[in-house]
Amino acid sequence: MVNIAVVFFTKRGRLFTLAHEIAQGARETGATVSLYRVPGFDDEESDRFASAVQATPVITPSKLKDFDGIIFGAPCRQGRFASQMIDFLDNFAQDATLSSILEGKAVSAFTSTGGIQRGHGGHEHALQNMHSTFLQLGMVVCGLPPSKEMDRAELASPYGVTMGGGAGSGGRDLSDAETALARAQGRHTAEVARTLRPPVQLIYWNWKGRAEMTRLLLQAGGIPFEESNLRDLDEFESFASQFFRDMPDFQPLKQLSVAQLPILVDGTTVVSHSQAVARYVARKAGLYGSSFEEAALIDITFEAAEEIRTKFYHASFAVDKETRLNEFAKSSRVDFGRFEYDLKSAEAKGNGLYFVGGKLSLADVVVYSIMKSVRTTLPQSISRFQYLSRFITAMDDIFVAAKHKKGFVATPTKY
Repeated sequence: MVNIAVVFFTKRGRLFTLAHEIAQGARETGATVSLYRVPGFDDEESDRFASAVQATPVITPSKLKDFDGIIFGAPCRQGRFASQMIDFLDNFAQDATLSSILEGKAVSAFTSTGGIQRGHGGHEHALQNMHSTFLQLGMVVCGLPPSKEMDRAELASPYGVTMGGGAGSGGRDLSDAETALARAQGRHTAEVARTLRPPVQLIYWNWKGRAEMTRLLLQAGGIPFEESNLRDLDEFESFASQFFRDMPDFQPLKQLSVAQLPILVDGTTVVSHSQAVARYVARKAGLYGSSFEEAALIDITFEAAEEIRTKFYHASFAVDKETRLNEFAKSSRVDFGRFEYDLKSAEAKGNGLYFVGGKLSLADVVVYSIMKSVRTTLPQSISRFQYLSRFITAMDDIFVAAKHKKGFVATPTKY
């Protein structure tokens, strides 16, 4: 999930409206968005936005390292943006410990001006000045994509959205065109931030095993990822050593052990153990149902499937492998029969060959990942089940198609 910060300075509160709409646009992409303000708000000069601005947390420079993209906003006058924002950004140039934390992050700018009565308030020059600062900090500057709303907004600019002037302590409301442009800028910056974010990393032992389920989930969600497989304990120890050099402050895995593989690294988030990793990716990819009820049904199928996986693995690696696999084939008829019944019921209700909600979910992926392994070793144990066999064929087609998806953006699960 992409994390976006909207950081603004406002003295009288007018710019809060614009910041709010930009944040809303970023959220429309599925990003997590946080609003922050730079100190300097004068609540005595604002009666309309005082409570909302005061409720917005004050930003600290070091906090911005947690975000993939940042959208800065400050009012301008005669081509210069507010000194309070200049002072805040100067922290990154003057402090060696902060100088690199913004490098490579997506950034854009917005402003307001009171000079609209004279036809121009220097807003484009102010936005370009902000861009110049961003470039010096190593950031990737985003503008405002062209749109029909630009023809209707009085101060439209490709450099960023601008709110025109207005009388009174609270100012005027945004026009429909300004609102549309603000949301477009939020969406655009969040989407660029998503493309710049390092891909998810999946680390696992050099055999398919339980990591296969996570690979399928990442593939189904269109989430770019890099994978590393470890062949032995020496490679594991080398990986663990490098991991803690890259993430020295990450405490939960300080006692990293072989039992915790697979491990998924998503930015600064690290998840270990196969089932926790699978559930994390399913939520990130929007494959965990659309309600708490659907999530519960998915969990029921997930747990039933994992019980089958455990039995199958125990049989596959037993000393008397052939005998144990034959026993598994007999005992699994009841478990496979349960899946057969669920799929038959789903199709009868018009939900297709999906276990929950009439669409692809974690439940489908976990069952498919297990059935692939069973099909390779014991094909006859599956062929007797009509709906389960059709389900596996349908999943084969879905994942072949998923390999060729381009530009798909997963929408995180929200209830």
